[in-house]
Amino acid sequence: MKIINCIFFILTIFVLSSIPMYGFYDTSASNPLYIIQQNIQYVPDPTPQPTIVPQGITDVTIIDSVTKDPISGARVDTHMVENLISTGYTNSQGKYIRVSEWTVSYVEISADDYDTLVIEGQALGVFELTRTIPVPAYYYEVSGVITDTNTGEPIIDAKVDISGYLNGDWGYTSTQTDASGYYSLTRNTGNTAKLVVTKENYTPAATTLEPGIYNLDFSLKTIPSGTGTMWIVPADQTVQVKDRFTVEVHVNTGEQKFAAYGVNLTYNSNILTLEKADPGPDGFLSATSVNQPGNQVLSGFDPQGTGPSEDLHILTITFLAHATGSDVPDLIVNDISDVNFATIGIPTGINGKVTVVESSLGDVDDNGEIDIVDALLVARYYVSGNSSILDLSRADVNKDGNVDIIDALRIAQYYVGIITSF
Repeated sequence: MKIINCIFFILTIFVLSSIPMYGFYDTSASNPLYIIQQNIQYVPDPTPQPTIVPQGITDVTIIDSVTKDPISGARVDTHMVENLISTGYTNSQGKYIRVSEWTVSYVEISADDYDTLVIEGQALGVFELTRTIPVPAYYYEVSGVITDTNTGEPIIDAKVDISGYLNGDWGYTSTQTDASGYYSLTRNTGNTAKLVVTKENYTPAATTLEPGIYNLDFSLKTIPSGTGTMWIVPADQTVQVKDRFTVEVHVNTGEQKFAAYGVNLTYNSNILTLEKADPGPDGFLSATSVNQPGNQVLSGFDPQGTGPSEDLHILTITFLAHATGSDVPDLIVNDISDVNFATIGIPTGINGKVTVVESSLGDVDDNGEIDIVDALLVARYYVSGNSSILDLSRADVNKDGNVDIIDALRIAQYYVGIITSF
């Protein structure tokens, strides 16, 4: 049997070796396969080949439902039916984007302290998450953006205060806006709190809040020219020795209600004596004191406030002139505030001027002397009512508002030396 197999193998080798070995490695002109290969032209398959295209796009911005602030680190899970395709997290702007080759059935968004949000199909746009933890009692959380009313531009370094009482103690928390006008602050305080926004050269803004979480944007107006200015009326006057006269203090509060002030009124005590200070028709006076002769401290507070107005008459000051000379009562404004404790404008004081001249009281005939003739003229006027015989402005020597026999008597007393002044 082995001999037969051996003979068969030898015959097979012999037969195969006698057949020409045509193939792709034989490039001779006698190789029919090579000839066929050289004449084949490549023709593209006209049938379009399938390409992979995105089946699901997730492009979301996640914000707090109350404050509207972006929520960073929120988890975003995309699903195809019940299968989780991908998981990602929002960035510091609350943004998350992902493109998937799989069809998205729904998107699930979750974050600590917030309810989970499920969005059917693709998720595109801005979505809000609601807090699961209730706001603690007396807790305030406020954020927002401060802009210029005229330009719309953000206001940088605007001061934001939240204040109130807790357990009988008053306190406040402050912050400042950043380069984008954004602010954020929190505080534990009482049942109500006051939020005040201030910036130099802008009219303040304020609101009252109850405990909660807020997103509050404010637009501030520039302060009208002159706001915060106090001035003396009249600006310049001339009085006589022994005259009792008044000056008024006025203020421009612009668009803010006038609620508190503190001023120093300085004057020359060698010429003038400040007898009293009274609130004006638009003002109030809480305290008055003398630091030293010629320096009167005046302050007032009214929680309801008055105004706003460009001209409020807040004080009436009564002086007595006791010597000749010229004085410039100096009005120094230490503080001027509105009902929200915000400074009104740019506190500025404008001085007045008083000139005191020698008194001519009693010299009703204007001859430069006070004598018995002056006393007789006053008595004659009192009886006849004829004012053409004398200067009435010099006749009321006791300054009671009436020219009568008492004035005639005092002039006579002065003439004979019983009295030395009126």
